[in-house]
Amino acid sequence: MCKAGDQPFTARKNSDRIPSMTRFLTILVFIFILSAPLRGAWAETAYLGNIPDIPMMAGMEEVPDEGFVFDAPDGQIVRAVVFAPKKAENDVLGYYTKVLPELGWVARKTGLFIRNGEQLTVTIGKVDGGVLATFDLSPRTD
Repeated sequence: MCKAGDQPFTARKNSDRIPSMTRFLTILVFIFILSAPLRGAWAETAYLGNIPDIPMMAGMEEVPDEGFVFDAPDGQIVRAVVFAPKKAENDVLGYYTKVLPELGWVARKTGLFIRNGEQLTVTIGKVDGGVLATFDLSPRTD
């Protein structure tokens, strides 16, 4: 029952919701568009088959017959080899010098990284048509 001065109940029309729905959809589309470069970077990143938390530089190709996994008493000894066509040694070394610390690896010296009781040695050499990079993962020795 309504008293004097009370506003009667009125149902909201669907058209009253349109501005807030439009605002929500606009924000959603904006977020989707801004995240596109990140989705592309994640989707394109390939990782080493034998060492799945080490990314491959764009354009690298894994040489599967050259890698191995060996279970030792102290931990695994793993090798992964990749070929980088038309790349320079300094470009490949620079990439891994930047990326590996972002993944928790600490550089001890050029090409030697440590993390959680493991050491990763990255050896890079020029070959016909590009660069060959060898990743050796083993239990830490120091």
